[in-house]
Amino acid sequence: MEPKQEVKQEVEPDQVDTFVAQLIDLVTGTILNEEVKEVAKEMVKYRNNLSQKIMEEEEERLDQCIRMRGFPESFKAGWNVWKKNGEDKEETSYDIFKNFMNEADQN
Repeated sequence: MEPKQEVKQEVEPDQVDTFVAQLIDLVTGTILNEEVKEVAKEMVKYRNNLSQKIMEEEEERLDQCIRMRGFPESFKAGWNVWKKNGEDKEETSYDIFKNFMNEADQN
């Protein structure tokens, strides 16, 4: 847990600007920290889902090479769908990932 920082109840008039800036900085830092934790949790879920689906698909095609061209762009495209999608994000994000991988193979 983060250490709690005490917030002054009263501020001298000549310190209001400084206090407000510090308060905004404190709150912004707290929000960003919480968001980073949530993104990290979701990224692990996305990565695990993607790995599982890739391995399942590759097991069916053991005689073929695993394609890596375009992987970074495909991973990011799938992640963008994962972040925004609701119920079927596992399938939808993987479909987008595969589409980007296929496009990279054709180029």
